Amino acid sequence: MTHKHKYDAQGKQLCCTQQEKIYNNAGASALLNEEHSKDNGHNRVEHTEHDGHDHSSSNDSTIKMFIPSIISLVLLLIAIAIDNYFPQTWFTGWIRISFYILAYIPVGFPVLKEAIQSIGKGEIFSEFLLMSIATIGAFAIGEYPEGVAVMLFYAIGEVFQTIA
Repeated sequence: MTHKHKYDAQGKQLCCTQQEKIYNNAGASALLNEEHSKDNGHNRVEHTEHDGHDHSSSNDSTIKMFIPSIISLVLLLIAIAIDNYFPQTWFTGWIRISFYILAYIPVGFPVLKEAIQSIGKGEIFSEFLLMSIATIGAFAIGEYPEGVAVMLFYAIGEVFQTIA
């Protein structure tokens, strides 16, 4: 069963807290469930390894939260290396732009999506829109590595915020 968001007459979301949104957007629903179980008096210290459920899911979900950032970082480093250290004649024009866009997508698409959703809800100047404007602006002036790097660092910061 999927969760349906509830909104008031002004378009403000009523059902989910900001923390729940961040956890869900980062793919860390398991961590959110742990927080709820801690709040409800469930104490993990009392459990043993053989008590019938798995304690390793939180580490797996924490690592999964970094996968888009890792993919983006690897693609960005490859593009920077081809741009500056091992120049290739074919790495120009649309090929170069496409490679940087490919590096941008894993970390940029969720933020762009959230920016559009925030605008739809009436939250025009959200952090998502401002990050989108900054990185798209960097692409517009031809600073592709900077655009990808800014969004990459933002995404990593969001993951650390979620973990904290």
